Amino acid sequence: MSDLKKQSGYPSVLVLDDQNDVAATIANLVGSLGGIARTSDSAESFFHQWEKDPPDVSIIDLKMPQRDGLDVLHELGSRSNAQVILVSGFDLSVLRAARQAAQANGLHVIGVLTKPVRRSELAKLLSEAQSGLKTGLTTKSNVAPHDISIEALTDALRHGRIVPYFQPKIRLRDRTITGFEALARWQQPDGSIIPPTSFIPLLTTAGLDLEFIEEILQKSLVFLSSIGKPHLTMAINVPMHVCSDANFARTLQDVLSEHHVENDRITIELTEAGPSEILQPQIDMLTRLRMDGFRLSIDDFGTGVSSLERLVRIPFNELKIDRQFARDICQAPRAQQLVRHLVGIARSMEMSTTIEGVENSSTLELAALLGCEYAQGYHIGEPMPDSDAREWSLKRLNGA
Repeated sequence: MSDLKKQSGYPSVLVLDDQNDVAATIANLVGSLGGIARTSDSAESFFHQWEKDPPDVSIIDLKMPQRDGLDVLHELGSRSNAQVILVSGFDLSVLRAARQAAQANGLHVIGVLTKPVRRSELAKLLSEAQSGLKTGLTTKSNVAPHDISIEALTDALRHGRIVPYFQPKIRLRDRTITGFEALARWQQPDGSIIPPTSFIPLLTTAGLDLEFIEEILQKSLVFLSSIGKPHLTMAINVPMHVCSDANFARTLQDVLSEHHVENDRITIELTEAGPSEILQPQIDMLTRLRMDGFRLSIDDFGTGVSSLERLVRIPFNELKIDRQFARDICQAPRAQQLVRHLVGIARSMEMSTTIEGVENSSTLELAALLGCEYAQGYHIGEPMPDSDAREWSLKRLNGA
């Protein structure tokens, strides 16, 4: 454990900037907040220190000689889903593009800082980073995706080691909690967590999709019932190809009947991953689910080529605005305009809107002003294991 964690509770920090005086200034700012930061002036030095003692947060300058910040972000993403803060003298459009590159490499971008770095802005981002650490957000998997076998995945699923974490959702009008989204995590015996991006694709290869969904749904309904609030809803993520399986609808209905949960408390979130073509059996199955009272949500809207076609052909109740737009709306007028238009589209089709990835109060307030009805994100509540989510929700519901 680093001295920084011992002394202050702040996340440990590693700064990469080829200008030693700038790196030292940032480290001193961290020190003024009660923590300690290490510095490096080259990619080689950065990765040497990172391998020796991985930090909780990497602060990376984009403009570097020899190997620039984009190259560093690419390599770092191949090693970890680390939390990073980007810093540069470039304008915001360059920083936003770099942020998207970091996210494409699997990194969690806490935020961006422009030079000269301000203490108040750094303090805010480090506080958000600490919130992420409490959830295991940046836990580095000890098992690389290509090392996970079907046998190990099957064993984990059937012995209850793949579990849902629950992220709360609120109504923006009055900030009340309305439900949760179940997000899968693979728990390891040593306490580490394998993120879903590392094992979800293998579930399809192994033909375990339906068994996995049933397991997540069972645990989610146990959690939902334990809170005892019949108005709360639960969202589960379902691959589009599963929706053409007749067993899917039967499984849903059987599990809900077992737990005495009404259909309209379940939202089925469909991501845009996979082939863009929508098959008629999938549309028929989704239409029947709507007829049976289930709610349908189009997830990560705006990030795939098939968005509009799916929006027109499938009877969705909800449009979820992708987190990348939430990250940009406070700095980019174009992002604000896009969110406003998406809200208008949803209203014209009698759909609700939920914005994902809300990580600060400014984004929350602006999302409400732009017309979004619901919100999720780390500022509201991170994905939590069932016991933590239950405690969080009961305090919130009881006004504590």
